[in-house]
Amino acid sequence: MHALGQRLTAGAHIRIIISDPKDSILEEFTLRSQGVTGIDFWRARLQSTETLIDALAQTPGNRGKLEVGYLPYMPSFGFVMINPDQPYGYCFVELYHHKTTEPNPTFILRASDDPHWYQFFRKQYELLWNSCRTKTLPNAADHVN
Repeated sequence: MHALGQRLTAGAHIRIIISDPKDSILEEFTLRSQGVTGIDFWRARLQSTETLIDALAQTPGNRGKLEVGYLPYMPSFGFVMINPDQPYGYCFVELYHHKTTEPNPTFILRASDDPHWYQFFRKQYELLWNSCRTKTLPNAADHVN
C-alpha cells in the first residue's frame, strides 16, 4: 500500500486486476481450493481487496490514476509489473496451483534479461485487462470541497 501510494502521489497510472465477485467465478475458486473455502469466503476476500484499493485511491496528494479491472474468469497466474513499457521493467509472476495449501511457485522476469518471456507476460496482462470490466477510482483530490 505504501509503495503504491507513493507512486500515485508521483502521478503514476496504476491498473489492478481482481476477479469479478460473481458466484460462478467464486465457485471455481472453491472447486480449485483445498479446505473449507466456500463462495462466502472468497467473496469476503475480494471485498477486503476492494476496500484496500478504495483506500489506496484516497492517498493524500494523489495525482495519479488508479483503475480496477474485474476479470470474468479465474486466471492461471498472477503478476505484478513494474515499469512495464521500459527496458528496465520487470515482473513478479505467481503460478496458481490446485487443491493444495503449498506456497505458489513464483519467479521474477526482467525485460532486459529475458525479453521473450517478459513480453509474453506483458501481452498476457493486456489480454487479461481487455477481458475486464473496468472502473477508474477517484483520487483524493476529487473529494476536496
